Amino acid sequence: VCVSLFSYQGSFVLLSCDSSSRLSHSSALVKYFFLRLSTFCDPPSRTAYLGYHISTPLSSTNFHCLTTFFAFVYNTVSLALWVPFNEGWGQFDALKAAEFIRKRDDTRPIDHASGWYDQGGGDVYSLHNYFYPLRVRPQTRTVALSEYGGIAWPMPGHEPPRKTYGYGTAKSREELTARYKKLQLGTVLPQLQKGLSALVYTQLTDVEDEVNGLFTYDRTAIKPDANAVRSVNAALAAEFARVIK
Repeated sequence: VCVSLFSYQGSFVLLSCDSSSRLSHSSALVKYFFLRLSTFCDPPSRTAYLGYHISTPLSSTNFHCLTTFFAFVYNTVSLALWVPFNEGWGQFDALKAAEFIRKRDDTRPIDHASGWYDQGGGDVYSLHNYFYPLRVRPQTRTVALSEYGGIAWPMPGHEPPRKTYGYGTAKSREELTARYKKLQLGTVLPQLQKGLSALVYTQLTDVEDEVNGLFTYDRTAIKPDANAVRSVNAALAAEFARVIK
């Protein structure tokens, strides 16, 4: 029920919602990759968030982690884009990491620093935006809104087993649907004609602490009105097709 758009060298690719960053175990990653979705692939962070490290060398430990993960997922057919770092977590040298990946795989684009601390590398200018006005400006790289949305609604009877979180909370299915439509059609869609080429909505399902999914934590119910989401997806896809003609 979700849509993401990615334009790379003239291609159009459907991408998943943002759940990959919540998966921290290899078996979970494998299961996720076989959902027949095209995915942005960011590895689990090796460390807790320690801030931004622009010049930390590509150490033997960091190199080993990157090499191991690369080898583990390289042949996954649904993998559409490499994301070595997300929001600075474990980031050590984004430019060299992108070069490392490029030498080993020149068939997939790279988002070298998703959301934060862009170094001008890779193929994607990657934005995360939950709280601020969205303004897209032309870039030499593909512009991606690689995290956005996050509207929470703890659906009664389907709540996760602990304290929940979201980027703004709706009080009902109707309010969640209305806010979703307003965000997608009123805020995001007009930016497509300004160069926005990829969308990754947060997120596909509720998880242990975030209840901003389109599906519930137990995967048994769709939280917003499904027909409304399909209509939004169709409008986004149509506008994208129009602006790239």
